[in-house]
Amino acid sequence: MNGIMILHEILHETKRRKQMGIVLKLDFEKAYDKVKWRFLFQCLSTRGFCRVWCDWIKRVVSGGTVSVKLNNLIGPYIKSHKGVRQGDPLSPILFNFVVDGLSRMILCHTLAFKTENQSRHMCV
Repeated sequence: MNGIMILHEILHETKRRKQMGIVLKLDFEKAYDKVKWRFLFQCLSTRGFCRVWCDWIKRVVSGGTVSVKLNNLIGPYIKSHKGVRQGDPLSPILFNFVVDGLSRMILCHTLAFKTENQSRHMCV
């Protein structure tokens, strides 16, 4: 019910201000397992992570072996057949990078759309 109330407030405020808008609802619970790894690596590179660090992440998400280091002791290595999946300790931060990239893309296109519409109105 909370989501419906938030949606109602957004629509009401948009109408009150006489603005155009778009409402985008994403199901993040299912989204992580559908992440395109190339997009994740592009997001990491865009955010300034060095190539070595990005290569480490590539190895983890594409399979290989991983271990957990706790109290300076390295645990046994575990073979990762499917890479990082929802529920793995690394997945929340990686997913946040993907969501940040998506958010920046939406913002960039929104600003480009506003600029394009303003220039059209100025020319007409």
